[in-house]
Amino acid sequence: MVQGCGTGAVRVLLVDDDESLRSDLVALLSREPRIAMVGACASGAQAMVTLESQEVDVLLLDYAMPEMSGVEAARVIAGRFPDVRIVMLTAFEYPESLGRALLERVDGFLTKDLPASTIVSAVIAAAAGKRVLAPAATERLVDSYRRQEAERQQAQSFYARIEGLDPRLRPVFDGIVAGVTNRVIARHTGLSEASVRTYASQVLAAFECGSRTQLAVLAARARYYPDSRR
Repeated sequence: MVQGCGTGAVRVLLVDDDESLRSDLVALLSREPRIAMVGACASGAQAMVTLESQEVDVLLLDYAMPEMSGVEAARVIAGRFPDVRIVMLTAFEYPESLGRALLERVDGFLTKDLPASTIVSAVIAAAAGKRVLAPAATERLVDSYRRQEAERQQAQSFYARIEGLDPRLRPVFDGIVAGVTNRVIARHTGLSEASVRTYASQVLAAFECGSRTQLAVLAARARYYPDSRR
């Protein structure tokens, strides 16, 4: 089902392997006078054939498709047809889908459950050069940023505590993080095992950890390794 291109209309190509959903979306978008449906394809390979012969402004591309995934198709299409704006469609069943799509520099990310008016507005905005994100995608980005910022602050605090350690405790700290026993730490440092146990307790107290495992986990999250240098 293809609609003739009206003057100034955004030319859209839809790619989705679900025939029923493909038909529904084409019918939905074809009712919008600001959109001209160039066509609808079932695969990325078919889309590239169409793009070779038709002018397209916006490509609506399903994330999950057999043979060539939406991300793989986006990578190839963006390289061969840089003027085409790519908007990814997903049911959001795949948590990694947003990050992978953004890495391929797609221009939008929409979920298939959005109202028709929202999809239409997003397509028109994408054609105008804007980045369009579904509310769920935006929420994920915000959550991801907050999580990364919290992890960054925790890492900074962790390294500040390392710098504040008494130099005598640092070898014991490194041994704990490396997961070695008090006996091994004692052998490498020349300390007695009793001293190592005392120092280990002081290290755990300095990092407010109740166990050696907890301290090792904090170190891993902060990307600290005994042999690392900053």
